[in-house]
Amino acid sequence: MNLTMTNFLRVTIFLLVLSAVFVVFGEYWPLGDDYFFTFREVTESFLRGETRLYDSNSVGFYNAPWTILVILPTVFMSLQYGEALLIIASLLGMLVSVAAVSKKNNDKFTLLIIALAIVNLYMFDLLTRGNIDGLLVLGIGLGWFGVERKNPILLGIGLWLLSIKPLNVVLPTLVFMKAIWHWPGSDKLKALAPLGSDLLDLFSRFRFRLAHPLYQSFSRKTSHDQSPNHSLAIARATWFPAGTGSMALHTRCNCLWICTDQNKECGSKNFSISAIY
Repeated sequence: MNLTMTNFLRVTIFLLVLSAVFVVFGEYWPLGDDYFFTFREVTESFLRGETRLYDSNSVGFYNAPWTILVILPTVFMSLQYGEALLIIASLLGMLVSVAAVSKKNNDKFTLLIIALAIVNLYMFDLLTRGNIDGLLVLGIGLGWFGVERKNPILLGIGLWLLSIKPLNVVLPTLVFMKAIWHWPGSDKLKALAPLGSDLLDLFSRFRFRLAHPLYQSFSRKTSHDQSPNHSLAIARATWFPAGTGSMALHTRCNCLWICTDQNKECGSKNFSISAIY
C-alpha cells in the first residue's frame, strides 16, 4: 500500500472517529452551564442586537469580544450539538499539543501523554461546564508549531486564540514573544497581524471599555456565578492540595521558557511536562 493511500485511510478513520465522538457528545452529554448561560446566550443576544457586550445583558461574559466569532458556528446547531462542537474543538486542542510533544518523543510516549492530557480533573471540569479553555490549549499547540517551523501564520492563529482569555495566558504569550525575538520584522508583523487587527477594532468600537468586565466581576453576583466548580469540589472531597494549580502553572511556564532558550534544543521531557499540566 503506497504512502498516499495510507495517509488517506488514516484521515478517513480519524474523521469517522471524530464524527462518532461528536454524535455521542451531542446525544448524551449534559449541557454545561458556562456554554448555556454565558457563551451561547450572549452570542445569540449579540446577534439579535440586544447587547454590545460588557453590559447588563451580557453578565458573566468577561472574554475578549472576538470570542463571539469562536462561538458563532455553534449557534446554528441545537444546544446539545452546539456544545458538542465546542467539546470537539477542545479535544482537538489537546491532540494538537500531544502532536507537538510526540514529534520530540518519536511517538514513544504518545499514548501515555494523551491519557494524562485528557483523563484528569481539569478536562472533566472543562467538558462538563462547556468552557472554552480547551481553545487556549489549541492556541498553545498551534503557536508552538508556528515557532518550531518558523511559520508566522500558525503562530498568528495561536496568538489569536490565546487572546480570548488574555489574563490566563500572559506567561505563555511572553514565551512565544521571546521565541520569535530574532525573527525578521516582516514575519513578526505577520504573526501579530490577526491579533493586532482585532485590537484596533476593539479600541475603535468599545472606546476603551476594557476595564468594564473587571468591574462587573466585582460588582455583580448572579445565580450562574454561584454554580459549583465540579473539579474544585472533587479536589476538596479528596483533599487535593490547594496550591497544586499555582505549582503547575509555575512548572509549565519554566519548562516552556527552557524550550525557547536560543542556546538549547527543546527536550522532550520539558515540553511533555508543560503540555501535561
